[in-house]
Amino acid sequence: MFDTVSIVIPAYNAASWIAEAIESALSQTEPALEILVVDDGSRDGTFEVAQRYGDRIGIVRTEHRGVAAARNLAADLIRGDAFLNLDADDRLVPHAVARLRSAARQAAASDERVAFAYPQYRMLGGAERCSRFPPFTPSLLKERNYIVMSSLIRADVVRRYRFDPAFTEGLSDYDFFLTLAEAGWRGVRVDEPLLEYRQHPDSITAQVKRVAAHPRLMRRLIRKHGDFYTPEDRRRAMARARNTVLVALIERRSPEAPLGRRWLDTLYFARTSIRHAEFQRQLRYLVAPRRVATERAEPGRTPPSAEAS
Repeated sequence: MFDTVSIVIPAYNAASWIAEAIESALSQTEPALEILVVDDGSRDGTFEVAQRYGDRIGIVRTEHRGVAAARNLAADLIRGDAFLNLDADDRLVPHAVARLRSAARQAAASDERVAFAYPQYRMLGGAERCSRFPPFTPSLLKERNYIVMSSLIRADVVRRYRFDPAFTEGLSDYDFFLTLAEAGWRGVRVDEPLLEYRQHPDSITAQVKRVAAHPRLMRRLIRKHGDFYTPEDRRRAMARARNTVLVALIERRSPEAPLGRRWLDTLYFARTSIRHAEFQRQLRYLVAPRRVATERAEPGRTPPSAEAS
């Protein structure tokens, strides 16, 4: 396994970035067997940009059905025995295929249940930072996702378990890797940034809605994998999901935030954990945002804990 690599680029309205993704795939020091772009019904010229590369890549165009369906279609079409997803707004570093393939082959040689190799990533634009994902541990994976979708995965395993379109709204990648872990498959970490990940400046409303949906999606995920989760696993996973919401709301506080945004944030805070010690500060932020922002900016002040109660 992992002898030949197919790079899959699912794309939806990615005309502004997909050329960078394709160029990074074509520039690998160890070339992939093929590069397949799946245009998921884009309406912005994504397909036309991809066409410029001629026969150096393959292109499939479908109606818009979501990223899970696009990845499943690609898995059925590729010829390589390893599937490497590259989102259309990200980039691979030149030696990504070589490093992931080497690590996967070495690990699989001693453990036939190794199904994937995953890298760290480096953030593109803004504050550049690198991820610090831990080595693969199923128990920790049940609590939080630390595996990027741009992992090298056995193609037969992708075709067997597939991506669930029910999670197109969010956590599709997480659901897939939980499915593999629940079935007894394992992964190996490559502890270096092989992926360059682009963070987009979403609107405030979009950020709030996405973050607020996290606990609901996590509950759905736990229900699907109910036999895999112990009661303690469920408690820890939901506590972390609620914590994700609270941290985002706390970090988003701004003295310039309009009243409507402060009301919306406070509503989501209350829905997540009204008993949290930080909720009183959130209420004060609602009526006096500048004062609360000043308190948090005082030198030497310890940031409040965002652990869910």
